[in-house]
Amino acid sequence: MSVETELGLGSNLESVIGAAWPAWTALQPALGRVEDPRRLRAWAKQADPGDADDVAYGLAWLASTEGGHDRDAARALAWLLVPGASYLAGKLRTLSVDIDHMVAAELWILVCTFPLHRRKVIRNLMWDL
Repeated sequence: MSVETELGLGSNLESVIGAAWPAWTALQPALGRVEDPRRLRAWAKQADPGDADDVAYGLAWLASTEGGHDRDAARALAWLLVPGASYLAGKLRTLSVDIDHMVAAELWILVCTFPLHRRKVIRNLMWDL
């Protein structure tokens, strides 16, 4: 298994993100900084850290139960964090055969309950994970 599989993030997620992006951008204008939301991971790696955090915060607001409570936005934010979560699961592999499941479950909870008073979304989510 993998963290991505345990999260249930299917191959169509990029098209879901692309379809939802205009409506999300209307609610969180910072998302407009991403030209092609289907390439969100690549964009986040190359973007100015402040811009990347603004976009991540927009997704966190949409995903959070304190904000938009949007399941697809939560999936998008979790997908953005899968590489780091997978790395962490690999480091913890000796603790449990179910580590991918455990890391995925914790990531999902953190994404859906991100406290909106915080910034540096990716850093804080990965630290909390």
